Amino acid sequence: MQRGAVVDEASSYVGLRKISVGPGADGTARLLVNGKPLFQFGFLDQGFWPDGLHTPPTDEAMRFDIASTLGFGMNLARKHIKIEPDRWYYWPTSLASSSGRICRAAATTRPTRGRTSPASGSG
Repeated sequence: MQRGAVVDEASSYVGLRKISVGPGADGTARLLVNGKPLFQFGFLDQGFWPDGLHTPPTDEAMRFDIASTLGFGMNLARKHIKIEPDRWYYWPTSLASSSGRICRAAATTRPTRGRTSPASGSG
């Protein structure tokens, strides 16, 4: 503040969750979020946007996509091959969903008994 007037302002948020594995009602190991079992139900999202191929046209388009996923009764959007812009990851958190990001490139850097993983095409 300068002379009683706000000059600059910033806001943020944080969401902390405890992710663990524990027994479900039937005693089988289950994914737990904040100590409660969560069955992940979703689809493989190719991340294709007709207006820009792999680039979402607007922030509203990203929000609509995730809100629609929740509207279909799903709680997971598993991304395939591509990595969305950082802004995309804001919406699942805001709209109470979860996202799974699958990166094939990450699998190619993990050696298995002195060999590269099968995902790299060798070994």
